Amino acid sequence: TATLVDDGGEAAAGAAGALERKRSVPRSFNITVVQVNRRPSFSLSRGRFFVRADSGLQRFDGAAVGVDPGSPAEGAQGLTFSLASLEMGSGAAAWNATSFFAQRPALSPGGALTFEPAPSASGVVRATFLLLDDGPWRDPNDRNTSLPQSLVIVVLAVNKAPLFTLASPSLVVVLPGAGEGGSGAHTERGFATGISAGSPEDDRNQSLSFEVAQLTGNIPFLSPPALSPSGDLSFAVVPQSVGTATFSVTLRDDGGSLNAGRDASDPQEFRLRVALVNTPPSFTLPS
Repeated sequence: TATLVDDGGEAAAGAAGALERKRSVPRSFNITVVQVNRRPSFSLSRGRFFVRADSGLQRFDGAAVGVDPGSPAEGAQGLTFSLASLEMGSGAAAWNATSFFAQRPALSPGGALTFEPAPSASGVVRATFLLLDDGPWRDPNDRNTSLPQSLVIVVLAVNKAPLFTLASPSLVVVLPGAGEGGSGAHTERGFATGISAGSPEDDRNQSLSFEVAQLTGNIPFLSPPALSPSGDLSFAVVPQSVGTATFSVTLRDDGGSLNAGRDASDPQEFRLRVALVNTPPSFTLPS
């Protein structure tokens, strides 16, 4: 209740002897204290998260810390994180990066960050999160959304191992026999197939070369076996020579091994047998 008081004092006035008063008529009003939903808040334990390309689903515990509903009185409120935006680039040139992920970044209520980059994806993405509570939203001063917090996901490009397949683990080459000439040279077309740099998107401009190493054998070579980038096997032996040898083949690219990349395939082995055409025997009759 409120009363307005002036400083004119109180005295009798007028013919009727009315009393002059310095206090107004009392007026009553009510004060209602309404609890305001305070803004939730959180912070990030670090600003950047690094992963290798094609490394599958990723999880970083404790990415979001200091998760606060707003006040102790709001401890029973439910809290959820919301992904506000995914962007690559910066400023006016930034673009939405949703397609960069097979599973979009998410923060669990406990603060764990999870995401999975799309196959062969690499680059830098900025993810912005909000923390939401389920408190009231009646008063203009209610706030159920935190201030935005951004983190950066860096997916490192990785050189993938090149691939190939040998046409057969065993190769028999029959060369001309005695008296039929021949240099001892031979080319086996398409002995290596399915030749690939590794990733059609990232490694397609790499240069490839085969490495052939002899493991065992007794074949006298003039030129040891070699594989061309297209997969043709060539070699030359001393004319009229025969024998057997075993070789290991590796395909190598020029992409290097940065970020634990692989620039060499798994080795494959094959066995080479060199034989001669059986020359018919000959004879003459005396005259």
